[in-house]
Amino acid sequence: MKKLCVTPDGWPCRFAECPPGPFVFQDTPCFKSEYGQDAYVESGEAFWGGALKPEERAELIVQPCRYEWIDED
Repeated sequence: MKKLCVTPDGWPCRFAECPPGPFVFQDTPCFKSEYGQDAYVESGEAFWGGALKPEERAELIVQPCRYEWIDED
């Protein structure tokens, strides 16, 4: 059986500096698109992290991460 693990990939950073791909914000899995600053939470809704303006969202601290399948015995 395989288990999907989410692990940090680098250091926490500002959302504006986060590379495209998966990231975590306050224990919520999210995904940043390679197209501009589009990002989504696990439900598919747009990621804003409580920010009201794009400038505020850009300053939120997020944790880039990666997904990895682990074999469980």
